[in-house]
Amino acid sequence: MTENILQKNLQYIAGYNKDLERKISGLTELEGNFEIKHSRSGDPILYKDNTPTDDTVDPVWSSLEEYKKLKFKIKRSITVVIGLGLGYKLKELANRYAGKIIIYEPDINLLRIALEVADLSEFLQKDNVKIVSSYSELESVYSKVFFIHYKLNICCSDYYLMNHSGLSADIKKKLEDLHSIYQSNYRNLLHKNYVWTNMTFKNIPQIIKNPDLDVLKDKFKGKTAVIISAGPSLDKNIRDLKPYRDKAVVFCVGTALKTVIKHGIIPDFALAVEIFKSTLIHLDVPEISDINLILSTRVYPGVYKLNALRIYNYHGENAPASKWLGQTLEKSLDLYKEAGTVSLTAFYSARMLGFDRIILIGQDLAYTDNRCYSKDTVFGNFKVDDSKIIKSDNTEHAAKTLGVTEEKIHMHGRFLGNDLLYVKGYREGKVLTNASLFLFIKYFEEIAEKLDPGVKLVNATEGGVYLKGLEHIPLKEALQKYTDQEVFTKEVLESSNIRAKQVLKRRKIVVDSLREIIKNYYKAREIITPIFEKEIKERFRLKDDAEEFEKYKKKYDINSLNLKETEKAESLTTDENHFLLLYINNIKKMDKKIKDGADYFFDNDFESFSQNLRLVKENYLKAEKILSKNPYIHNIFFQQFLISNFLLKDFDPATKGCLKCISNYLNTFLLCLYFSKIETVKEIVKELES
Repeated sequence: MTENILQKNLQYIAGYNKDLERKISGLTELEGNFEIKHSRSGDPILYKDNTPTDDTVDPVWSSLEEYKKLKFKIKRSITVVIGLGLGYKLKELANRYAGKIIIYEPDINLLRIALEVADLSEFLQKDNVKIVSSYSELESVYSKVFFIHYKLNICCSDYYLMNHSGLSADIKKKLEDLHSIYQSNYRNLLHKNYVWTNMTFKNIPQIIKNPDLDVLKDKFKGKTAVIISAGPSLDKNIRDLKPYRDKAVVFCVGTALKTVIKHGIIPDFALAVEIFKSTLIHLDVPEISDINLILSTRVYPGVYKLNALRIYNYHGENAPASKWLGQTLEKSLDLYKEAGTVSLTAFYSARMLGFDRIILIGQDLAYTDNRCYSKDTVFGNFKVDDSKIIKSDNTEHAAKTLGVTEEKIHMHGRFLGNDLLYVKGYREGKVLTNASLFLFIKYFEEIAEKLDPGVKLVNATEGGVYLKGLEHIPLKEALQKYTDQEVFTKEVLESSNIRAKQVLKRRKIVVDSLREIIKNYYKAREIITPIFEKEIKERFRLKDDAEEFEKYKKKYDINSLNLKETEKAESLTTDENHFLLLYINNIKKMDKKIKDGADYFFDNDFESFSQNLRLVKENYLKAEKILSKNPYIHNIFFQQFLISNFLLKDFDPATKGCLKCISNYLNTFLLCLYFSKIETVKEIVKELES
């Protein structure tokens, strides 16, 4: 009988976690003594080693009370329950809760017994319910159900609260950090992916000419790397590196390069990942001809044109367009890890190259001695005053150096001063940091926790934050301890130069892929054009607005102009500015007409509203299926696709506002797709073939 119950339960777990199903079904010897007893209410309770796993008075009532305490009960929320027991909380949530449910039972023995004696198949077969038994499984499931607007609830069984409070507190903290990290990553994607995509595509002609960093995989095993960042503590100990310069390979983030050169050190590698023009300013120095660059394929395009000794491509896994390009060039993206900051790209680069002793300096991740950066960097004038306000003490000079307005400098100061908090310092006491830097602290600590035992990671910053899991010693001591003989890099790097035949092969692969992108775009247009012309334009009376816009569409590609404006690399012409303004105003005007029209039809002619929603939804899904394979258009409109898909996935047909929201969004999005162009990709093909 119990075997039948177990199999009924496991068939649904196997649908999304085959490894867990095998692990549970293959467990033959259990650790612990298990009993079934009854609560005062008469409901059965599972005991392990004489300890109850559910409420002993009334587990059903207790679960109902737990549900009432949940802060977020909306469909766009996730509730993680630590501990399964006999599934009382699972049943309550599955019957009442609209959001996603993850049951985390870290004791595989408890999980096996519970699934043997309690038939939970009715609840486990629901799409919003998942069971996991390890934190890695929890992370994997969480990444699949998470969306940026989702809220998080965490509740814990009495068994873990009372008997394993350290475990439950640790899991709760990890989950809250994970939720924050995912929110940060999604915000980056939503706000930057448009520019990331355009930068990556614009860099393609240069990328194919340069070797990819994995050509150096494991070439420096047993050697020491020093990673230099631009934190304020860099000024304290950078001089200690010079006597050991030939015994370590030096990686330097772009913002720290001028400081390092000022101290007479020429790094082996400088790194850049940013999309801003200021990235070029950090690296455009005479000494660059003696330095190898490691560049994210989405970096500001001008950086790829620097006269560096060599340039290595870094195919980051977090930007969809970079990921596509890496896959197209048959790169193993597992090697190209990212975590939001150039310092971590330097760390992952060093690990790819085989370094097993890595020393960090200038990695403050905080505002040491009231300074935000090393004083010789472009941002060296940013300081924290007594009121915890961050600003440059020479705004005019900073603006002139970076080629931006003084307002931009003020904005950067406000960004640095957002969500300030205190964290444990490198030596003693607390240091001031902000929420963004706090996330990077978590990234470094997570890396340290998962690091191979044979790899030594040392924080020799001598200031800033304390990074849990790293060895903290002064730079001079770290260099004495972890460097021995001279490291010769010249021969290794010379052997990595890319050959002409390789360039030709890469060019052909990329051109073929770009031509497929263009074909895919026109295939989707066969769906988008009729639905816009016959349904959206006529129903919402957009004919005059659309015709006015069409005159300019033939002349300009809106994607190129938006990128040009974002880059600030060169000013827009008067005509381009006029077109951009016209586009923005026209889209706003047409969007308002769609919204007003949808409101009118919903209230006065629901049949017409329903017909429009059905048609745009059907055609959107057809177009999306095609364009999901288009790494240019799908990433240019990444935010719109993502929101559209989640609106359709999570909508409640009984909610008036939800129906209107979907109608407005899909109609306007199809309108934007109709006005999109593919000229940027065509120009790249033309350049590659010339």
